Amino acid sequence: MRDEFIATLVSLAEADQRVILLTADLGFSVLEPFAERFPERYFNVGVAESNMVTIATGLAREGMLPFCYSIAAFVTMRCFEAFRDGPVLHDLPVRLVGVGGGVGYGVSGITHFAIEDLALMRSSGRVAIYAPPTSSACGPILRSSYLNDGPVYYRLGKDPIEDPRLDLVSLTNAGYCKLGNHGVAIVTYGRMASAALEAAQALAERARIAVQCVVISHLSSEVVRAALEPLADCEDIVTLEDHSVSGGIGSMVAEYLATLPKHPRLHRLGLGSDVWSGLGGSERRVLARNGLAPPEIAEFVRRLAQGERSLCSSA
Repeated sequence: MRDEFIATLVSLAEADQRVILLTADLGFSVLEPFAERFPERYFNVGVAESNMVTIATGLAREGMLPFCYSIAAFVTMRCFEAFRDGPVLHDLPVRLVGVGGGVGYGVSGITHFAIEDLALMRSSGRVAIYAPPTSSACGPILRSSYLNDGPVYYRLGKDPIEDPRLDLVSLTNAGYCKLGNHGVAIVTYGRMASAALEAAQALAERARIAVQCVVISHLSSEVVRAALEPLADCEDIVTLEDHSVSGGIGSMVAEYLATLPKHPRLHRLGLGSDVWSGLGGSERRVLARNGLAPPEIAEFVRRLAQGERSLCSSA
């Protein structure tokens, strides 16, 4: 995802001299195409995330479009006050680019886990949030959103990921895409989309259980509402995310459903207490320990579909 994002950013910078890239001493082997092509518009501020955002705030105030690149946990949490009191307060076009959202840097442990980033970015209601589910979706989503007014957060996976089942046009224009029309609905975003689709395919092939998947790329209340309206007659909705069950898509869906006089049952799957054990591991392994690998997801949905709700523990 990182390479596709930066390649698109280089293309945008060629046409728009306002595009600037800043990094807090990260992105080696990824950011060189931009740094070599536009050395006068590339700044490595060192291990100083708050300073990076403060610099970007000044640049945005002068009409530039600065992108601040770092590991997702660092670019959201380490400099949140600077981001809040600068771009958010003054509605400036500073773009945070967080790599390794969720547990993308799993081997580095909890200090590198971004499991509260969406909750932070959502808290003001003034930050546009995008989470491309595949590498090929990064380019179109960036192109369609880079001129947005106000601050933006791009939540990227660390490694390349593709899934041809996802409709790039819908992900870019509508902010979501939907696959399937019957059964339990899984609502997800980002790199968890492929896990949801893999689980749905396994259920269809092995148990003849239909599952509908909604993949959201623009995490706004308006997009969530539009994505959920077709699910009004669904009995169960499962939200799936590599984030705490508090503050992410599970909370967004709950907030919308609470406004309805009648709505589906909601089950939230996300990162739980295991992430606080201090154990690291590959992204896949950390997700599996938290019940977020495709087999565990499929088993959870199977029980719901077959009426075994009492056996399904969810937040």
